[in-house]
This record gives sequence, structure tokens and C-alpha cells, in this order.
Amino acid sequence: MPSKRPPLILLLLAGLAAADDHSDDPYQGTWLTPGSSISGSIDPAGERDWFRLTVSDQVSYRFETSQLTLGMDSVIALFAPDGQRVGYDDDGGVGLASRIDWTATASGTAYLVVLHYASTQTGGYQLETTASGPVAPPPPPPPPPAGAVPALPQPPDPMLVGPYGVGRLNDLNYRNVVAAQSVFPMVPEAVLARDGASSSSTLRNGQDLIRGYDVSGSLRYPATTSGLNTPVAAGGPFPLVVIAHGNHRRYSGGSDPSAENYRGYLYLQDHLASHGFVSLSVDLDDFTDLAPGIVSRGWLLLYSIEAMEILSGNSGFQLYGQIDLDRIALLGHSRGGEAVVQAQRLDQMLGGSDGGPAVGPGSGEGRFGIDAVVAVAATRFFDGSFDWGGSQTVPESVLASAVPFLGVWGDADGDVDGSSYGSNTTLHVQAIYDGSPAAPKQFVFVHGANHNAWNTSWASDDGAGLVSQRISASAQRSILVAYATSFLLGHLAGQPDYLDYFRFSADKLLPISAAASSVQLQYQAASPQVLHVDDFESQSSLGTTSEGASPVGSSSLVSPVETWLTGADRSSSATRSWFHRTRALLTGWNASSDVYQSRLTASQEDVRGYPYLSFRIGQDARHSSSGSELVIEVGLEDAGGVVAWVSSQQAGYIPVAQRRYDDVLLSKSMLKTLRLPLAGFSAANPSIDLSRVRRVHFKFSGRPQGQVAIDDIEFSP
Repeated sequence: MPSKRPPLILLLLAGLAAADDHSDDPYQGTWLTPGSSISGSIDPAGERDWFRLTVSDQVSYRFETSQLTLGMDSVIALFAPDGQRVGYDDDGGVGLASRIDWTATASGTAYLVVLHYASTQTGGYQLETTASGPVAPPPPPPPPPAGAVPALPQPPDPMLVGPYGVGRLNDLNYRNVVAAQSVFPMVPEAVLARDGASSSSTLRNGQDLIRGYDVSGSLRYPATTSGLNTPVAAGGPFPLVVIAHGNHRRYSGGSDPSAENYRGYLYLQDHLASHGFVSLSVDLDDFTDLAPGIVSRGWLLLYSIEAMEILSGNSGFQLYGQIDLDRIALLGHSRGGEAVVQAQRLDQMLGGSDGGPAVGPGSGEGRFGIDAVVAVAATRFFDGSFDWGGSQTVPESVLASAVPFLGVWGDADGDVDGSSYGSNTTLHVQAIYDGSPAAPKQFVFVHGANHNAWNTSWASDDGAGLVSQRISASAQRSILVAYATSFLLGHLAGQPDYLDYFRFSADKLLPISAAASSVQLQYQAASPQVLHVDDFESQSSLGTTSEGASPVGSSSLVSPVETWLTGADRSSSATRSWFHRTRALLTGWNASSDVYQSRLTASQEDVRGYPYLSFRIGQDARHSSSGSELVIEVGLEDAGGVVAWVSSQQAGYIPVAQRRYDDVLLSKSMLKTLRLPLAGFSAANPSIDLSRVRRVHFKFSGRPQGQVAIDDIEFSP
């Protein structure tokens, strides 16, 4: 788990400098003096006011906003000298004002940012700073970073409430829809057989769950004001997000109906509504008794979309004409996370004679506009080898076609831990990411996150005692809100700036209100936009890249091998700590001068059209040296032998895997994407000719020995 951040790393969040009362650039933030008060305003909407303060070790500080102008609702976040976020507050002060109390654990420069809670609003405030001990005077402003590497962008914070109110309807409750409407046929026997059902007459509470399944769930939408049945906001039709919960005991009439499984994502639905999304969280409990019940859940998700199409075409419905069925995202958790992947597969089958569901816009058959898929802590029962039905083979759970994908998983997941069912090792969401085409695809690995906390109805902590460093349930959910909102705004709502949160390492660019130390990212741009150097999936000879270039230099390394990174396979110790579904280079080294060299083909040498060198890399948790973050050097060599070296730290640290106390084989060595700007190589050595790049070097100079895996070496946008 990341244990530190470089000094002033938050300053890389700068990118846009506004001519206002306080800079949008942390480097130029206004200096604060304890015991004084300073006024500020958030204008224009969406800006950030940055401040700096010289702090002393073990001195306690209070930062508090007051005298808010009409309509102002302040949010403040505090960052320690090492770049860690150490405070975040919305309404901890008087009324809508904010307050943070903090004791410094080291001397240096701390950074404070003030925002408006709503990204579309403006307002003024007073910021007061106090200290409990002797304070140091502010030093002169620090110099900007050396080199010509461009500053990172500054996208809006996805955790801020969007411009719309949150409208809600009474939960949909279309019971026994097969009997009620002929447009909803029963699930075919073939689908049931694939899902492990022994009969189509499975009964629960006296109801045939197949011949009389329900279409029901919670619905939220963008509204003029928040409330029940409030008018739909202008600006529609709006994209639709369909949410699928996992397999869990059903609410059975107790005192808290909000504990229904499908209501466990209202925190996310409300936030998405404020940003312009209609969402339906579907009640999937009818299929709880199926083992595993994945394809049937996917079937019901498609019919839930069909139900929304029917409703939105009804002039008496609140959302009449306001749902855009050409912009649909599926988001699932646990078994629901695998179900959304299989639903996308079913949707590609067009319906009718080829076995797919007869659903779709207009005619009732065809494909929906499923444009994005999110899988959170997803299962992967269908891995392409195990046959749950005994006779019906289901395609493995990876996307059937290239649509943007976001995967999320935690290393303290005590349910989907990747080791179930003997030696099968790819039963997890990371394998969905690895096996799916890039359009692009993104992955958020969360240190300290368990399985259940993504759903507020699932109260038990399945991650208790599994790893040393945990995060709270609320912090875990804030990470999902931040990255799911960014993903959906970027891919469905035409706001690509939000996608920068995936394109850059979280220790360089992070939503202010997310937990910085907990997030490890993977990202791959859409395949047609990428120059692949080596993905290690073909040409398995160590001396040749997947594109056919040779020779590849590895003679100084320790036991280098191209191999599958496939998890906790107890039948072999070769790669048992890696939880992926990919081939990669796995290598050790015994000297800080050891280098791995990859090679470009002759037709690939001109890389001037690509702003980044990208690759995935991770430390092997089994190696004795893997207990601290790793930094390496990366070099580009041109045809004339000129080499430009840069530190991997420009893109982020190579993190540490947390040890699992329940089973050491579940300690997850996970890859992380690093994207190094080519401008950094040119700044390091202006003589490098980027039109004739021959080799990519990886020098393990940060540590005298260790072991890593490297994958997906490419130049990308």
C-alpha cells in the first residue's frame, strides 16, 4: 500500500491559473498566517481557491470558513507537506461553513483548498486560521518543478454535487410481469441450464421465479428541485444507468425496508441524478436461488431496460420522453458485476433464433445502446472452462465488443478474493478487465476496501482482520462515487475532462474528496489509438516482442520469463501472487544496474504522434524486498544510440501489496499503469530523436534487488 507521497505532489494538480482573488495553482496559493482571517470568493463557478501555510511539527491548527454569502456552501480540503490529504470537511462549521482541526506531524508547507459544494454555484467566504503553538513565518515561494514536462490537467472534482436536483419516484413494483404483459417472456430453458438451474419451475415463497419474475427497483432522475415526483429538469433526454446488486439475503418484512439489496446504491444514484443521469437499481432477488444465476440476472437487466423504454413512451409517466436509450450504462456489484458483462453479451446476440433476448428499441428486438459497463468487486463464475449447467457452455465473462469498461476491486475483499473453486484462478473482476478489449478500459484497485461496503444494505465487514491498513465504508463508497461519476460523465455525457482521473496515476491526480492513499489505477486507451510495443500475448519467446521485433535484451536479469499472471493457484508457485488474466514479463534483478530492453519494429520507430509512453508494472509480493514503494528509471534509445532517461516517479510510485493475514497466497500483486510524457524524455536529453526510437529500457536502479512484472508496453494518447 502506498506509504508516502513526494513533497509538493499536490502542486501537480495545477494546470489552469485564473486571474482571481486566490490562485487556482497551488504553487501560487495565498500564504496564510495563523491568527489572521482572509476573505475569498468562488467565482467563476467551479474554480478552486488555493492557500499555503508553513507548519511546524506537533503544532495544532484550525482552518474554518465563516461569513458565507447567500448561496455559498463551502468545502475545504487540507494536504500535509508530504502531499497526503489529511482533512476534508463540508458542513463541520457553523451552518454550511467548514472546519478542519489538524496536528502537524512534520514541518513544511501545507496546502488548503476551498471550493463550493455545488460545481455550478458561486459565493464568498472568510477563511480563519489559528494555531496552538509557535508558528514559522512563510518562506519565499518555491520554484516550479525543473524540466519542460507539462503540468497535469485540473478536471472538475466529480464528488461535487452536480447542477440538477435529485428527483425520485416510488420504487417500481411490477410483480409477476410475465403474467401481466406478454412483452416479457419467461427465461428460456437454455438460459436456465447455463445458470445451473435444474428446472424452470423453481419456487420461492410459492411463486415460480421464472414464469413470474418481477421488474422492480429504485429510480432517480435529474429534477428541477430535489424531492418526490418533482418536475424533470430541462436538458433531457438523459442517459440511463442500470444498476445490478449481488447475491445477498432478501429483506423479508422487518422494520427497515431500506435494507432491500437494490436500495444499497441510493448514495450513488442520488449523486448521478445531480449530474444528469437517470438510474434504475434493479431488484434481482428473484434469482437468488440459482447457482450461480449470472445469465438470468443479465436477462432481467435487459428486460428492465425494456420496461424503461415502455414507460418513457407513456405520456402519463413522469419521465415521458426523457430517457435516452441510445446512451445506456450497466453498473453491477458482485454477481451483479458479472451479470452486467453477460448482459452486454446477450445484447449483442440480437434476439430470436440465435438465442438472445427479444428486446430492443422500437420493434422489441435488437440491440440497446449499451455504451459503457462498470463492474465492482465482480464475480467471474464463467471463466471459459467450468461448465455450471452440465451441458450448456457460456462464453467467458469478458466484454463481447469494445465499449468503455471500468473495473473496481479491493484487496480486503473477503468474498470475491480470487481463489474460489480449487485451483481456478481468474474468478474476479481483474480478469474481466484483462480479457476485454480496450475502448478504453480503466481499473481502480482500492487498498483496504472490502466486498460489502459498496452496498449500504450489506452491513457486515467481510474484510475484518484481512489486511493491516483498511479504509472506512464511507471512504470506500466515496471512491466509487468519484470514479464512477468521472467514468460516466466522460463516456456517456460528453465531458472528457473527467477521464483525466484515469489517465494519470492517483498519486499525481486525484479527486480532492477521494482517499489518496488507497487508489491504484490501470488504464489502456482504445486499441486503434495505441502503438503496441509488447503486450506479451503472442510471440512467447523471451527474445521477441508480440509485434515481432527482436532482439529483446534481458541477459543481466534474474530468471526472466514471459508467463501468465494468474493468481493463487495452489498447483504451482510460479505466479501464484498475481491476480490477473494476462501474459507478462516476470523478472528479478540482483543489481541496480540491471536493465530490461524492449524493441520497436522498423515501422514503429516514429513515436512523435504519441504524447505518452505507457506500461503496466507491479512488484511481486513474494519477494523479500517488496515492502516499500519502488522507483525505476525508464529510457528511450534512438537509432543513433542516444538514450534519454527519466524517473518512473514522474508518473507515480510502484506500490506495495498488502499481506493477507487469512491466506498469504491471497496477497495480491497487482499491476499499475504508469504513463510517462514523451516531453519528459526530450527535456532530459534534447538530443533524443523521437522519430527514430529503437528501444525502451527499464533500469531497476531504485533498489539493488527485487522482482516485478511488466505488461502492455505501448505509446498512447
